[in-house]
Amino acid sequence: KFMPFNEQEEHDKAILLKWFESGSDILTRENEIAHLTASAWVVSPKKSVLMAYHNIYHSWAWLGGHADGDADLHHVAQKEVMEESGLTHVKFLLDEPFSIEILSVDGHMKKGHYVSTHLHLNVTYLMEADRASSKGRAIRQVEILSNKLLTTAFEASLECVTVM
Repeated sequence: KFMPFNEQEEHDKAILLKWFESGSDILTRENEIAHLTASAWVVSPKKSVLMAYHNIYHSWAWLGGHADGDADLHHVAQKEVMEESGLTHVKFLLDEPFSIEILSVDGHMKKGHYVSTHLHLNVTYLMEADRASSKGRAIRQVEILSNKLLTTAFEASLECVTVM
């Protein structure tokens, strides 16, 4: 169902399909080269997007996490958004993925152990929610400044944002 938006997504979709066809375990972090992650852009009716502070990169990012054996990436994205944001209700604006990307993750320390550089084979969904509580995590509503990407469910650009 997923229709690539641009050349990057076309290329990443082809690579992602090769990983699926390879028979490799990409559902768990046992695959130290590449594994599946699911995430979401969470927008509000007031034209803002929810972002979390990412400790590895010391920057703000959309919410998401590892599949950890769950093949239902729709469910993974919803679970991760709710865990990271404290939201108790989110609504999917699109049933199919909003975007896909292959993200490189630099080597880093996690819980006292080194995690080598690897790839996140990421599927991103589009959700809507009104408010979030941080539950100990740095969460921000970010105002959307331009209107480029979305034309179906929520017309707004997620490329040009400022922290409110």
